[in-house]
Amino acid sequence: MKTRLWTNLAGLLPDPLLIKGNILISHGDGSYAVATADGATILARALPGQTWAPAAGVFVQSGRIVDSAPDLPGITQYV
Repeated sequence: MKTRLWTNLAGLLPDPLLIKGNILISHGDGSYAVATADGATILARALPGQTWAPAAGVFVQSGRIVDSAPDLPGITQYV
């Protein structure tokens, strides 16, 4: 009897994290610098055929820009 143990185990893993950010700059080779909400800067690649303008909101998953993100207002709270 054959089992698909690895396939069943991999199905239990959570999906990769979806990160919301804004495009900072296009590097010309298909990669973009993205500023995340927590202040980090990450490098992400667009899917084939996609181009993004600076300041555009995007979702990044596993180093790939997967979709556009809404522009939500931020709130700064001082304690």
